[in-house]
Amino acid sequence: MAGVEDIDDETRADRLEKVKECNTELLISIAKLCKRTDRTYPEVVFLLGTPGSGKSAMVNTIVKALCGKFYSKAVTGKGHASTKTLTLQSFVQCGLKEDDLEPVEKDILNEGLSKLPTVIDASGKGDEDSEKIKEILRVYFGGFVPPGTSIQCIEQLQEDNGIGSLQELLECSDENKVTKVVFVTSCKQSFPEKLLESLHSVLQEYDNRSGKPKYPVDVFVVITKYDLVKDQHIYEARDKEEEYITEECFQKFEAEVAKHFSIEGAIENNSIRWVSYVDGHGSDNPHIDNIALRFVEKMMQPRRGHDYGKPSKKPEENVPLVPMSKILKFQAKKKITEVSREMDWKCGFIFALVVVLLAVFYRLLTKDLA
Repeated sequence: MAGVEDIDDETRADRLEKVKECNTELLISIAKLCKRTDRTYPEVVFLLGTPGSGKSAMVNTIVKALCGKFYSKAVTGKGHASTKTLTLQSFVQCGLKEDDLEPVEKDILNEGLSKLPTVIDASGKGDEDSEKIKEILRVYFGGFVPPGTSIQCIEQLQEDNGIGSLQELLECSDENKVTKVVFVTSCKQSFPEKLLESLHSVLQEYDNRSGKPKYPVDVFVVITKYDLVKDQHIYEARDKEEEYITEECFQKFEAEVAKHFSIEGAIENNSIRWVSYVDGHGSDNPHIDNIALRFVEKMMQPRRGHDYGKPSKKPEENVPLVPMSKILKFQAKKKITEVSREMDWKCGFIFALVVVLLAVFYRLLTKDLA
């Protein structure tokens, strides 16, 4: 006669098998989405969050779920809000290559591999709301930055030519336009309100002629480190150095996030409870894979407000990001504007001086006549 523990083990095994079957169905669904006839080029998913929120671990978890084996593609670390530079990693095809795929995953995904999303992992200087960050968000959302471009190059262009110069210097490309923005926040950190304000400010901008949003992206929220919630035994990726939190504390944080995003009534559709594989603990856990596969499937749903037509030609290699002629033209335009302002000031000063001199001369003349 089977004991209680044996029955529990059988039940657990049955549930695990069902999760694995669901994951296979999700892979097949993702493969079908890759092959949609109207998918001329991949989705571009922009992960935005403060250092330490778990974005890079998210990328590595997505890679594991899609290819069947853990690879540390994204550089991860503890992350500190005092980070002084903007960091950015770009992962074409979710960071996957054909040779990364295990046999089962290869049979399902191989043909549609090139249409998997491009994932951009962006981390700022902490909870910051600045014009510098907003402009960098604009050029990425608007498709002005090709995959693989160094963020240091973009920041240097901005520093050399001033805030507001990037969209004039860089070329827009439809296939590089961001289609999904995922705001990533950890349940173990305070909510980054200032960074969210930067995002909201940019997404609220609209075209003066058409009245349409400049950046018609879909926005999602991911709350990471759900495995730290007490009694979540199905997840085994917990970092031993971090302490548990209660379900009540997590739900309170989740409600705060929903309030900031005005999604109190649609938290299940727009917010995702996330668990990542941790570097050094890349064991196979179908429950974690399930979260990542559902996320990828959601990211590959038809985009809102985008109809870009055919992709442009493949960019040539070793071509400067910004041609020197365009930089010189921009600098000349900037100089002309500065000179014009200076001339306006000088002309105004000379005119005022002439008026004063005429007034003095008139007063002296009328005095002599008197």
